[in-house]
Amino acid sequence: LEIPAPIISRLEPPTNSLVTPLLTDLYQITMAYAFWKTNRHLDRAVFELFFRKNPFRGEYTIFCGLDEVLRHLGNFKFSSDDLAYLRQCPSLQH
Repeated sequence: LEIPAPIISRLEPPTNSLVTPLLTDLYQITMAYAFWKTNRHLDRAVFELFFRKNPFRGEYTIFCGLDEVLRHLGNFKFSSDDLAYLRQCPSLQH
């Protein structure tokens, strides 16, 4: 799914304000940092949205909420407090 940048920049914020960029796995943040350090941060990147197993012993899953995922991505940015915390992470101090 490819969404043009002008559309993403006009997305409303996510419904749940408690979902912040720091809920991202530190591995993903480390990889994004590596892209930035190697001057590849403007290159196209691909990511996956997944979970490890079907809940409640189910045989199938119905995905709902793609609009929330897109809202989160369209509004994804670290606050100054987030950046201060990340500067203290050993894996990001290179």
